[in-house]
Amino acid sequence: MTALKVKPAASINKRFMERLGETNKKMGYQQKPLFEYTFFSHSNCYNDILKSTQLLKETNLDDTDYGSFRYLFSNFNTQDVITDLIENNLTDLEPKLTWYKVKNAGKVSKKLVNLYKAAVYLFGQDFCTHKDFEFSCQLACDVHKIIGSDVIDDCGLFREKNVQAAGSSISYALYQTIPERMNTLFTFVSSELAEIKEKNLEEADLIQATIFLGTVFFSEFLRIHPFSNGNGRVARLLLSVLLKDVSMVPFSLYYPITGKKPRDVYIECMEQRNEFHSPTLLATLTLLSAQSSANTLLHLLN
Repeated sequence: MTALKVKPAASINKRFMERLGETNKKMGYQQKPLFEYTFFSHSNCYNDILKSTQLLKETNLDDTDYGSFRYLFSNFNTQDVITDLIENNLTDLEPKLTWYKVKNAGKVSKKLVNLYKAAVYLFGQDFCTHKDFEFSCQLACDVHKIIGSDVIDDCGLFREKNVQAAGSSISYALYQTIPERMNTLFTFVSSELAEIKEKNLEEADLIQATIFLGTVFFSEFLRIHPFSNGNGRVARLLLSVLLKDVSMVPFSLYYPITGKKPRDVYIECMEQRNEFHSPTLLATLTLLSAQSSANTLLHLLN
């Protein structure tokens, strides 16, 4: 069997950087087919997000203010489980999940604990004392090491074999190209984010530009698929890192549509993205998810 030939890193970097720039320029919000019956106003979404971030700045959160966790742990958002995480009663988590009839409760409890620890690492104990990190490949590996503790064998390390998405047409990057592609992606996003901040945009325009850039990052990160497992968890947390100055974070890409499971909505948005189409449907999901989280926070804290 003939080994696959990998193009030189310089060639990969140049073409990939050009494609990232073109993709970002073509960004917008797409409603069809998933959101064509979802009425929403961009300006209303931005206003809700602005209100929630302002309220967070003005409110001293305590242990009862668990709304921030609701979307990070969107499948397990009962108050007592979240309270256990906040109060560090981690030994009580698995029995509670078992009582809720969650499959593989032991493994799921470890995943939840790791997600919580990663969120605290990135956003502080109160989830709004954000820490400053260099947005880099190293940050991605550090977060992966936390979320993969006792769950993923090679946590914190890039995968060393080629993989394909099960039951999907999506192809992931050859493992030999991962380091270069990741460096290019993080360099591009960091540079674009710095430019956005230098423009002194109006608040709504700032939110929009950051959401578009964050969506491009999220989509490309998952197309690279740098780790053997846990890519989605790392990508969602890093998306929240990118959006932390313009939105309540962390939040999951979670938006219910009648007749569809939230995960199916998420998968369809991901699969719409390809070499010829920017992730505009995913941008809509990101905006609606951010607004939904903002409205939940406004309801809980007002």
